[in-house]
Amino acid sequence: MNENGALTKRIVKESARLQQEPVPGIIAIPDDHNARYFKVIIDGPSESPYEGGKFKVELFLPDEYPMAPPKVRFMTKLYHPNIDKLGRICLDILKEKWSPALQIRTVLLSIQALLSAPNPDDFLDADVAEKWKADEKGAKAIVMAMIFGQVIFLKVRRIIQFLICLLFIILILTVYSSWLLKFTNAKKIYDNALSKQTLNDIFSEQLGFGRSDLAKYIHLDLKGAPPKANKFYDSFFNFLQNLQMGVKGVLIEYEDTLPLHGNLANISHHAAYTKSDIALIQEAGKMHRIDIIPLIQTFGHLEWILKLERFKSYRDDLSLPTVISPCINETYILLEDLLQQTLDMHPNSNIIHIGCDEVSLKYSNPACNEASTSISEQYVNHIRRIVDIVHKIRPECRILIWDDILRADQFVSNKRLSIFLRILWFY
Repeated sequence: MNENGALTKRIVKESARLQQEPVPGIIAIPDDHNARYFKVIIDGPSESPYEGGKFKVELFLPDEYPMAPPKVRFMTKLYHPNIDKLGRICLDILKEKWSPALQIRTVLLSIQALLSAPNPDDFLDADVAEKWKADEKGAKAIVMAMIFGQVIFLKVRRIIQFLICLLFIILILTVYSSWLLKFTNAKKIYDNALSKQTLNDIFSEQLGFGRSDLAKYIHLDLKGAPPKANKFYDSFFNFLQNLQMGVKGVLIEYEDTLPLHGNLANISHHAAYTKSDIALIQEAGKMHRIDIIPLIQTFGHLEWILKLERFKSYRDDLSLPTVISPCINETYILLEDLLQQTLDMHPNSNIIHIGCDEVSLKYSNPACNEASTSISEQYVNHIRRIVDIVHKIRPECRILIWDDILRADQFVSNKRLSIFLRILWFY
């Protein structure tokens, strides 16, 4: 075996012994990636000023080991005449009295002994040594104060860690309890539903659709993940038809999946439909007697457009790409283009949904500074303009809108809002 192999074997043997027969009050763990590097923690010896402290030490075995001594340094700052502010140690076996017969554990025991019996005559930190010689009790008091601070810090850290763990457990239990409650309620609903004779009865009981004269629609929200037009819609519409629940149509919220052109080219999703796909969807709906109602957001939920740099100035709040500003004329040019293209792709649709849910109007676009109308009036004015645009494109078209904003008192009695059908928004 060559010399390097023998050295490696010795290091492995010493490391194994340190793990199997640890030195009392000392933890020495070899690094996973470098067998020559050890992370060491030494407990302050009992009946010494360092009692109660824990001191981090790094120990490295050079290539010449064991012919040369280990390189050892304190990582924890401490007040000691034989250890300087950089953590270097004044210990004879680490210098001229080193012998290849000595081992890692011998070095660690010697360092531990140095904490028990500081030697100010062979100092490395002159200021500490001078203080130790002149006033040993005062020097030890300084050490004990530092150790006390370290102990308090460690205890506080453990308490904080415990509280974080406790908070995490409480959070998990809260989420689990909420989920369990919902699951239990859902199971009760499901168990009750099993006693009903038909699917139509089940939905009538759970959703309040007891009136057979009410048309039922499904809201399909695509948002950048459209199903394949030639693989999904025919089977989906066939399923709805065979449910015999009286489903009259599907409300499709296209968002960025429409194949737009002109000034709106290149803003659609990379997986957007083609015009042939849109025609295929409508053909499948016609075959299964399912009406297709396009839903185009015209106030809020316009992130897919307003996130783009060229439309940033259209934002109600320039820092948020959610709501379009009603204070600039370009807004209505953009929305008219979007509505025109949407209705052109749905030539047989006589109903359109213009969204307008969850609108948090900040009114902070610079163009709004000189406007004198209230936010509620501005909301109404915006909807009126959208309605006018739709009727300009298709005069006979019925207009739907979500009702969550319109439930507020300032909207309930507004006669200007009788021009469209409000759709209950709730989930």
